[in-house]
Amino acid sequence: MGIAEQKDIDCTYALAGLTVTETQDFHVQIELTVDGANGLAYQHADGDFHFVALTMPDNSSRLPLANRKTEQNTFLVLGKVQGSSTQLLRKIFVGKTLPGAWAEMQVSRQDGLVKAAVKLHERDDRQAVYLCFREKDHRPGRLALLTGKATGAFHNVRLDKTAGEIRQRWRLFPGKIRMGVRIDNPE
Repeated sequence: MGIAEQKDIDCTYALAGLTVTETQDFHVQIELTVDGANGLAYQHADGDFHFVALTMPDNSSRLPLANRKTEQNTFLVLGKVQGSSTQLLRKIFVGKTLPGAWAEMQVSRQDGLVKAAVKLHERDDRQAVYLCFREKDHRPGRLALLTGKATGAFHNVRLDKTAGEIRQRWRLFPGKIRMGVRIDNPE
């Protein structure tokens, strides 16, 4: 796949479905731009979906031109959309990077355990940041690329229909990996 782009900054959520059958377990690797909320929607059915997104509240579509060359706070977010309601389930600070910079994200799900990780860019001092969450309501659904409240671009999307090891699959920026992994189990 070349570069897939979404350029409408006024769109609340834009989904680009991946041409695969519905799946419950999966491993997806994506290279994406950091701008607004970009990531992966999964368990997509009847307009509802769960998502993992790399978010930048002060993104290039919202910043004055002079501030676009300043690194901004970036977060890894897991949530779900039901109807017109968005619920954030987890949010962790990733680091600072420039609006529009490329990052690499991996999302893996097996038996309701979602593992997500992101690397911001090629600087060797940047480590992967991980987020784990056990879902109570996991079921099969479609997968889609997601943008929210800003523009976004994606390329080199790789998909496996089984969950996989994240640490061994970094493509763009191999290097240090932060070992602190938080696993949340709401049960």
